[in-house]
Amino acid sequence: MRGLLLKDYYTMIKQLKLFLGLIVFFALIPNFSVSSFALIYAAMMPITTLAYDERSHWDRMAATMPYSPASLVMSKYLLGGICIAASAVLVALGSVVRTAFFQGADGAVWLELLISVSIALLLLSLNLPLMFWLGVEKGRLIFFVMIAAAAFCV
Repeated sequence: MRGLLLKDYYTMIKQLKLFLGLIVFFALIPNFSVSSFALIYAAMMPITTLAYDERSHWDRMAATMPYSPASLVMSKYLLGGICIAASAVLVALGSVVRTAFFQGADGAVWLELLISVSIALLLLSLNLPLMFWLGVEKGRLIFFVMIAAAAFCV
């Protein structure tokens, strides 16, 4: 499992630098809905690695290695959980800095963070099965349709 996570880390190392910069930037913006975007983006990081794996035919190579399909799937969920947890910590730190220097303390910030983490985990749990079942491109298309339908209904 650790080897699969390292493979995903090395695959997205360039994006992680930009990702961390965006999280810090979004975390310091006073509007919390903007900083929750970082959590949603973190939920999409396993999809990026899944797209790279599909493009490089990793699934064929993984079939020859001693990885079970369950461990391949579990590594993507674990990667998503790690990315969401890390970005939640950065957003929480940014929110503490923001409230200390710019605004008074507000208890609603922690509730909003909890809601944002829950939404990111929900998106991850809805999106990854589609990606594994239909492939990355078709799964993304159906996911965008689901997001548009949810935004249209609200």
